[in-house]
Amino acid sequence: MRAALVLFAAPVVLVLLAAGLWLAALAEAERADGLGLALSQALARQPQAPAVRAAGLLLPGQSAGLQASALQEELIGLAAGVDLRQVEMRGTTAEGALTRRSAHLSFTAAEAPAMQLILALETARPLVFVDALQVTAAEDGSLTVEADVSALAGGAP
Repeated sequence: MRAALVLFAAPVVLVLLAAGLWLAALAEAERADGLGLALSQALARQPQAPAVRAAGLLLPGQSAGLQASALQEELIGLAAGVDLRQVEMRGTTAEGALTRRSAHLSFTAAEAPAMQLILALETARPLVFVDALQVTAAEDGSLTVEADVSALAGGAP
C-alpha cells in the first residue's frame, strides 16, 4: 500500500506543478497584455520619454538586430542555472508605437532551478513576457521546459 502511494504521489506532484506553472503563465500573459497596451499608449504620446527609457522596460537598441541581440543576451543570462538547449529568435510584430520581439526558449532542469528561471523571466528588466509554456517531466525527475517569450522595443519592425 505504501509503495503504491509513493508511486502515485510523484506523478500527482508533477501534474500539480505543471498546472501551477500554466496558471502563472496565463496570469502573466494577461498582465503582459495590459502592460503592453499601457506602454503603447504612453509611447504614442511620448515615444522617447526619458522616464520610459530610464525604467528599462523596453529592449535597448535602435535596430531590429540590436534589439534581438539584447533579448537573446537577457535570456541566456537568466538561464545560467539550467541546461539551456536552445534560444531561437522568432519574428517581430508591430504593436502601435512598439515592436514585439519573440523568441523560443528550451531548457532542462530540476524542479527548483526551472521554477527560479520562470520566476526570473517574470521579473526581468527589460520586461520579458511568457506567451506559451510547456513542461514535460522525465523519469529521472528533471523537467524539460519549452517557452515562447517576447519583449517589447520602441520603434517599428
